[in-house]
Amino acid sequence: MKRFLTQYWVRIVYWTIFLVVLFYFAPKQNDFYLDDDIAKFKHDHLRPALIWLWVIIGVIFLVILFLKSISLKDSLIKLFYISCVTAALLFIFQDLFLAGALFLNTQIKKDSSSKNYVVEYLGTEEKGNFHLYEPSTKKITIERKLEKSFYAPGLKQNETIAIQFNEGVLGIKYPENLQSNKY
Repeated sequence: MKRFLTQYWVRIVYWTIFLVVLFYFAPKQNDFYLDDDIAKFKHDHLRPALIWLWVIIGVIFLVILFLKSISLKDSLIKLFYISCVTAALLFIFQDLFLAGALFLNTQIKKDSSSKNYVVEYLGTEEKGNFHLYEPSTKKITIERKLEKSFYAPGLKQNETIAIQFNEGVLGIKYPENLQSNKY
C-alpha cells in the first residue's frame, strides 16, 4: 500500500482536488446568486466566451498543424478531431467555468445598490404564503432564494424590505445577505 501511495500520490492529490472542486466548490457558488442572474450571465457572457475560447484554441492548433505537417488533408483531419474534443470538454466543464466566474465576481465588489420589495402574503401570514412584490416591475418575484433568505416571522402584509445588492467585478449582481442563509 505504501508503494502504491508513493508511486501515485500526485494523481491521488489531483483527483481529490478535482472532485472537491467539482462536487463541493462549483455547486456552492450558485448559492450566492439569484437563479435569474446566473441564467442571464450564462446566456449573455459565458457561452460567447466559451465559443471564442474554442475558436482561439482551434486557430492556434491550425497554425501549429500547418507548421508541423506537410499535408493539408492531414492537418484538417487533425484539426477536426481537436475541435471536436475541445468543444466537448468546454461543454462538459462549462459549469466549472461558471463556478470560477461566479467566485471571481464575488472577490471584488464594484458597486452596490438597494432594491425595495413589498411583503405579500397570499393567504395567511405563514412562511409558505410569503412572497416579495417588486414595485418597479409590478410583479411578484419568483426567486425562492430571496423569499427563503429574507422571510422573518414578524413581517406584515405590505411592509417594505430593502435588500442590498452588490455588483461584482464581472457585473453580476448578488444579494449581500443571501450567502449567510441556509436553504
